[in-house]
Amino acid sequence: MLDVAQLKDEVYGVKLQGAADLNARHVIVDQKLHTVEVLNRYHQESCAKYVPTTTSAIFHACDDRVRVIRGHVGSGKTTAMCAEIILRACAMPPCRDGVRRSRWAVIRNTYGDLIKTTIHTWQQWYRYLGQQTVRQTPSYSIHHVFNDGAGVVEMELLPIALDTVVDVSKHLKSLEVTGVFLNELSELHRLVLDFFSGGRLPRYPRKIDFSEEIQAQKRMYWSGIFADTNPPDEDSWIYKLFEMDRPPEYTMLVQPPAVLKIENGYVINPEAENIVNIPNGEDEYVKMTYGKSDNFIRVYLMGEYGTLSDEKKVYNNYNDNIHSGVVEVAVDCPLIIAADLGTVAPAVLVAQLADGRLRVVKEFCGEFMTITELTEHSVMPWLRSNCDGMVVEIVLHDPADTYDGAEQLRAFFSHAVKPALTNAKNPRINSVSMWLNRLVMGQGAICIDRANCAQLRKGFNGKYFYKKLRVIGEDRYKEEPHKNHPFSDVHDCLQYICCYVNKELSFDDETDEEIASYGYEFRRLRETQADKITGY
Repeated sequence: MLDVAQLKDEVYGVKLQGAADLNARHVIVDQKLHTVEVLNRYHQESCAKYVPTTTSAIFHACDDRVRVIRGHVGSGKTTAMCAEIILRACAMPPCRDGVRRSRWAVIRNTYGDLIKTTIHTWQQWYRYLGQQTVRQTPSYSIHHVFNDGAGVVEMELLPIALDTVVDVSKHLKSLEVTGVFLNELSELHRLVLDFFSGGRLPRYPRKIDFSEEIQAQKRMYWSGIFADTNPPDEDSWIYKLFEMDRPPEYTMLVQPPAVLKIENGYVINPEAENIVNIPNGEDEYVKMTYGKSDNFIRVYLMGEYGTLSDEKKVYNNYNDNIHSGVVEVAVDCPLIIAADLGTVAPAVLVAQLADGRLRVVKEFCGEFMTITELTEHSVMPWLRSNCDGMVVEIVLHDPADTYDGAEQLRAFFSHAVKPALTNAKNPRINSVSMWLNRLVMGQGAICIDRANCAQLRKGFNGKYFYKKLRVIGEDRYKEEPHKNHPFSDVHDCLQYICCYVNKELSFDDETDEEIASYGYEFRRLRETQADKITGY
């Protein structure tokens, strides 16, 4: 249990040395540049100045109800959240007595982490902000009263640890706050976010605390939730909420990675944020990669979704920040469709080749559905709604067709249906890797739609892997990627497509005769008359 008295004396060292002069200025806040400069209350000299990074500045300027910054360790996320409290507190309208009041819940999963990290950061920056009082009863809180040059601001912080669902119902039932800071969102239960966003805001100050003129405004003041997080797993509720569901006014901003992968290791990313505030700067980030797995580096130093496991990811050259985004369908671009034929989880993926880039626009995954059912109820309705008038160049399918899946596809796509060029492992995987290694005008040569290709992205981020063998003495892995539906299915489809469009592919596992045959098949398929989607 937290000993608040000990916390006050030993951790914070907060002992009020006389009341601050509320007629003097204690902080300089620039709402346009989003800077916060705390003045020494005795000498009116600057003792701490916050200047946002590029991502943090975008975050501060956004008024969405729920905002999250995701990034690597040491990127200044928590510092930005603390500054957000100051910026929003100073932007509050005055109450009837002229004082701008606000109350902020500061949430972490455990009291230990709350004190060692979150509150420690707050005290590093704002220990000398005006008059600070640490209260022990009726509940633990930090109270600031200060002058920002425009008048008096009263601001209260309520640090709360919420590790279980029981904690949520126990501590938050009658809580009245202006806004909520969720520190390390990936460590919190989704119920915490849902509780606050589901009608608990705004509760403080009350409407009657303001003048009639302010009450008449459509929005009296901003109220909402902001959070920081290291990257969670692709299967986390955060991924589903912010990457797939995307409710209105739910925004996640992603910081640039700290390091970039090169052939012989890692180098500092010139666009990495907060480097100037890290002791030893960029050298320290590069040293952090020594002896670490690619998964560890990808999650903690590159800020990408991922799971730390002892499995081996198939594509180490995939970068979620470079190879995924919002993909739009251009009317003049041919569509290429690939299907992995099976009875358990057939997957169909639609892609388009345009401007020298391969754009993956949509995936379709079915559970215990036939190809006919998946195509009729999912694929065709989406194509007619989003690709009307476009041309289907080819529909590729698994060459090992043992379920008459090709015949089912021909009922919809006629003679455009063709077997994929190869089922050999190396050519297929290499074909995708070649696209991942290419840049076109500074952008990834392959781009995957984040909203419409969730399983494909999860596969790239670690769900498509080589399974580790249980042997003693060294790390060894199976030669074939692990078959885990639907991730392996959609990656099979993408491999068929990349093999088809990449004429310069090196078929390491094939004979010269087979390579020549594939080259002929490439040309023949390209000459095939394409069909329009509508009219089947």
